[in-house]
Amino acid sequence: MKKKVVLRVEMCCNRCRTKSLETVASINGVLSIALEGAERNMVVVVGEDIDPVTMTKKLRKKAGHTELVKVEAISPRDGMDNDDQYRRPAAVWNAYPPSYIASCQVCEVDHPTVGCSIM
Repeated sequence: MKKKVVLRVEMCCNRCRTKSLETVASINGVLSIALEGAERNMVVVVGEDIDPVTMTKKLRKKAGHTELVKVEAISPRDGMDNDDQYRRPAAVWNAYPPSYIASCQVCEVDHPTVGCSIM
């Protein structure tokens, strides 16, 4: 079931806003994130099967004081559910071959030395 969660987060600068948005975006099930309010301190999150309490705890750890303002369920209107606008693109992982690491060779020297000699 889709939920809309509104959180009030103390954000003093753009860096704090970015940190808050990245923290919320990392949570599984989040479909969209928006900043609202006159001071842009309200984070509105829409998602499927998201836990508002866990989200609040994560934001408190990363961004500071966070207050849970509102949680409401979103129901589809007459079968006109627009899931396409909330879908994230599939993650693309590029598999690169491992880089070549040159190994060191130990050379034996005819004259006596102390310890190991690596060239």
